[in-house]
Amino acid sequence: MSDNNWQTILQVGCEGGCISLLGKKEKYDWIFTMTTDETSLRCFINEEDLAGALETKSHIEYSWEGALKLLEQHPHWPSLYPVAANSEFIEQIITALRNKEAENTKKESDFGQIDWAKWVNAFIETSKKPNRPVLSRNSQIVGNIGMYYACYHLSKLGWNVMPTARNARGVDIITYDENSINYLGIQIKTLSKRNPVPLGNSLDKIMGNYWVIVTLAGDNPTAYILTPDEVRNSAHRGEKDGRISYWLQPRSYDTEFYKEAWHRMEK
Repeated sequence: MSDNNWQTILQVGCEGGCISLLGKKEKYDWIFTMTTDETSLRCFINEEDLAGALETKSHIEYSWEGALKLLEQHPHWPSLYPVAANSEFIEQIITALRNKEAENTKKESDFGQIDWAKWVNAFIETSKKPNRPVLSRNSQIVGNIGMYYACYHLSKLGWNVMPTARNARGVDIITYDENSINYLGIQIKTLSKRNPVPLGNSLDKIMGNYWVIVTLAGDNPTAYILTPDEVRNSAHRGEKDGRISYWLQPRSYDTEFYKEAWHRMEK
């Protein structure tokens, strides 16, 4: 069975990652598995703790009831942000949400309330898009897509473009004009989904002349062009277990002003 035949049935997200329920249509019925992706937390986790901690994949379930049991490994899933839903399963998802809401009310659970407006909006957006197989990309491939997408657009603006050494501290791209008079240092952040952008534990490390955030939701990359000051001013501060972290939420960068605004870097 090819991994590329898996479709996203339901995806919910929060700071640092997402939970995805995947399904595959077999000869007679659907099978399901669940993945978690917390790779955005990489900069906050010690190297010795990385193995298996950031991306997980569950066993396979052979019924919708089994799929719901997978989701119940994260009992707060209805209160997370709905990112995507499969149009063939909207009715089942709504029923599961209602059952979960009734269960939480009965138990007087302290889990967050279900934001039905966000769920309805996710269902509406889902109805506009075809259900596509999930393409498997590792973090290096994701980073390469964002890097060379930015290089392409910067070259169209007339810049000479030079990517820096991968995984080195500092900017990711240096551009210079034909006279080697004007230079730009550009930081690239590429996300496989429309997730928050991790900024580390201090805003002092934000550098360069521009930040390019590339998201790969769907087949085509989308870039958002911000200045470092805009990143700092929009950063969200979080604290968990005594650790301080900063994030740039999707609603802060995913705006028409920043979207594909390559003209901001014209010479």
